Amino acid sequence: MFLFFFGNVILTLTFFFSLIFAVKIGVFYVIYYTLLTLYFLAMLWIFYQTLDDKKPKWENANGIIGTNPGDGDLSISLFDN
Repeated sequence: MFLFFFGNVILTLTFFFSLIFAVKIGVFYVIYYTLLTLYFLAMLWIFYQTLDDKKPKWENANGIIGTNPGDGDLSISLFDN
């Protein structure tokens, strides 16, 4: 099979250039996903710099739910018939 490619010049060139193309695509995707991973890790590192290890950032009146977490608005009651 390998000698068949070298016997025919067109098939040999096609195989060679498709192999080069596949290597170029492979190198591109290795570089692309490496940079994408580094970007994700940088964003994760920046996010962790904003967190405090000692206490939560949002608590009590500063939090989204306020001081009473059970005080919600339920517009449709489950027990109304």
